[in-house]
Amino acid sequence: MHTLRRCIVSVGLLVATTAATAEPPYAIFLTRPVEVGHSFHVRATGSTDIATTMVAEGRSEKPDIVNLTVTFDAVGRVIKVDDEGRPIAIAYAVNACTMKRHGYTSTIIRQGATLIARQGRTRTKFFVKKKHFTELEQRALGTVAGVGASMVTKDEMFGTDRPRNVGEQWPINSEAVAMEFQRFTPQQVEPGNITGSTALLDLIDFEGRRCQVVRTRIDCTGALPGFEAVPRGTRLKSAEIKITTYDLLPVDTQQPRSAAKRRVELEIVFSGKTAGRAIEARVVGTVESEHTYSSITPVQAAVEP
Repeated sequence: MHTLRRCIVSVGLLVATTAATAEPPYAIFLTRPVEVGHSFHVRATGSTDIATTMVAEGRSEKPDIVNLTVTFDAVGRVIKVDDEGRPIAIAYAVNACTMKRHGYTSTIIRQGATLIARQGRTRTKFFVKKKHFTELEQRALGTVAGVGASMVTKDEMFGTDRPRNVGEQWPINSEAVAMEFQRFTPQQVEPGNITGSTALLDLIDFEGRRCQVVRTRIDCTGALPGFEAVPRGTRLKSAEIKITTYDLLPVDTQQPRSAAKRRVELEIVFSGKTAGRAIEARVVGTVESEHTYSSITPVQAAVEP
């Protein structure tokens, strides 16, 4: 996990020199299909830090703060894929899954349990035998064990139709991204309110593989993709969402991605009348996650904990 973080931090220093060297262009495939039965080891961390401040009838109320971190270590096995070969159901043999909040660490899923993650209409559904997840646990699991096969593939939204050199960047497909975001929000998502770019930042060696470091940046205004609708009786006044992702992709395009990092920054304002009170609320926060994946051969799978 720390290896990926160091790689990303150092990218800014490396791009200037790497781009100047005589490197061949590289094909960029963000969608990496797998087959049912594909096994992998995943280590992940996630964090949610969101504060909601509200003014009701002209008086400020105590902020509602959600601050948590979650760690996840498991061996996953793909049990269902879509037509593009993207996992939409995974069975995890859990080694560790804990959540820390207010300085207290709790176990979400005990070691040795099997977690089933299935893609739902707007978010992943999680199942463990004889276990009921709280809303907060569901939210935490979504950052580290979610399956998120989009309606539109990553290549359609963020890819490129030709090989690229290290240091190159290209615009995202705003219309395709708007189609994907529209699934998650009742507000109309306008392609003109979405901007961003994808770039091939660097080539690095990661756990024995030559990998591309690919970064995508998205700015979206006026909609709430991936977040609950505003409370009944209120209306959305403004919404600013910034998404930055890093994908570590083997140069061998037949191999699945090796690591990923994601950061979502949001600022939302809504107002109206609820419970007989005139209110205005502001939601500000970040949601982050970082994953490292290692493919497992059938022989390894037989001896994995």
